[in-house]
Amino acid sequence: MQQTVSPLKVGLIVDSEIVSKYVYDLVEWGQHRSDVRLALLIVHAGRPPQPDGSIAEARRAPDKRDGLRRYLERWLLALITRWEASRLRRAGVAEEHPQSCDLKPLGLRSLTIEAQVPERGVACRCSKSDINRIRALELDVLVECGAGSPRGDMVKAARFGMLSFDHADTRVDTGAPVGFWEVYLKQATTRFIIQRLTGTLDSGEAVVSGKFLTRSRYLANRVMLYRKRNFFMMRLLNELVETRALPAALEPQPHVDKAFGSPTLSVQFLYILRIAVQKLRDALPERLVRTSQRWGVAFSGGDWRNLVMERAHRIDAPRHHYLADPFVIEEGGRDYCFVEDYDYRGKKGCIAVYSLEHRAAVRLGQALAEPFHLSFPYLFRFDSKLYMCPETYENREIRLYECTEFPLKWTLAKVLMQDVSAVDTMVFERDGLWWLLTNIDRTESGDHCSELFAYFADNPLTSEWTAHSQNPIVVDASRARNGGMLVHDRTLYRVAQRQGFDQYGAGLSIACISTLDKQNYHEEELCSIEPNFFPNLVGTHHMHSNGRFTVFDYASRASSLG
Repeated sequence: MQQTVSPLKVGLIVDSEIVSKYVYDLVEWGQHRSDVRLALLIVHAGRPPQPDGSIAEARRAPDKRDGLRRYLERWLLALITRWEASRLRRAGVAEEHPQSCDLKPLGLRSLTIEAQVPERGVACRCSKSDINRIRALELDVLVECGAGSPRGDMVKAARFGMLSFDHADTRVDTGAPVGFWEVYLKQATTRFIIQRLTGTLDSGEAVVSGKFLTRSRYLANRVMLYRKRNFFMMRLLNELVETRALPAALEPQPHVDKAFGSPTLSVQFLYILRIAVQKLRDALPERLVRTSQRWGVAFSGGDWRNLVMERAHRIDAPRHHYLADPFVIEEGGRDYCFVEDYDYRGKKGCIAVYSLEHRAAVRLGQALAEPFHLSFPYLFRFDSKLYMCPETYENREIRLYECTEFPLKWTLAKVLMQDVSAVDTMVFERDGLWWLLTNIDRTESGDHCSELFAYFADNPLTSEWTAHSQNPIVVDASRARNGGMLVHDRTLYRVAQRQGFDQYGAGLSIACISTLDKQNYHEEELCSIEPNFFPNLVGTHHMHSNGRFTVFDYASRASSLG
């Protein structure tokens, strides 16, 4: 007889039954699960909230802990937030912010608790009688979704304890408001963790951690972070449903960076000035600001492990075009380089091909063009045939093309995935399975750089790909996005892009794929490459080699696009 597993009992800790859209989405997810039961714990902490930039928070009258200066800081932050929210809504990318939702119609079982917080503190604590009321619910896990910081025995009132979001890794705490300081400090990534609270301040055990690409505006950064962290909480709770155990705590590290509080008036004025200057620069013709970025491709004879990048030969691009994402392949004893060929005037890329000689590259023509943008012409062989898997995310597909007459004739062979926003896909065989590594934007936020997904199948000509159990296998904008594949002694090395703040393709790294099976993925970084090999460079993000030639790309500053 099959044993019936009882639903996971989850208690959500909120400040009131009026919550953000992000908390509401988490509640909706739980309500649609037959294996999850939700209860609502409304904790009134009786303390001023953390600064979040909202108008409601700004209108709160100054108290003896604040004074007039702090009151003005809140108002200015609220105005910045309101302006950025209106721009996001007009762009159609953040309709849910700052939307509030009422949980009352959902009819959740609820328990109201009055908590206490010291006058100068931030952590709230409950009385023994209230803790006993929580324990009487016999919950499996508590999830802290409010602005409070529960501490003491309250965090142990459920079987698996209490889980809490933190917008920054506890080792690099950047403070409130969420998403602001990473933008202000021009950090390339914004961190988050999900931690199991231990009862004392700043001592939680991180069980999930990740780094996402920092946006150029603070509110856009916050919206992106809130969207993505919800996914990881849902995934963690789903894992808890299946295994009835939390993952092992991540290795702790010392907290070494400065913690930042609410931004002062001078900081906020400097932030506003920086945005104004950037908007002015964006409005000026490129020939005046002289900061246009142009990609190019270079090649060098020999294997990638013996590459001397400064001695490589550059491939000339057609006028008003740039070249990027090179892949090299041998055919009939000669070597050919396939590249993204982007036309500035048409604002669309196609795939072009060059034949490589010792010191020269000869353009053979256009290999593949579609009504939508193409790039990243990844190449592989299967059953004695040559295939290309270019980036086709504008068409919301991962496509596979077969070469019918080398090198300029290709036909669509298979659509591997549909209705997916995926870029830089690589398909390869390892240990009898075919693997697909790709970068997917699950939240439709425009971020393809932060998460790497893996899928496997028995052969590459299929649309039935099985997702890796750990997807996404990498959550780190400094190394998640694919930049090519290298091989040495049958060992695979993944080239990964590194993004800078408001800068795409600032550098790359090469990592050995040491473990890849249906349950596990692990890679170990071999080296990182900065754009220092040619003069006047600002970026590099791709490398490939067939052992006879090695190709890579680079970005340089240019005053014109001629």
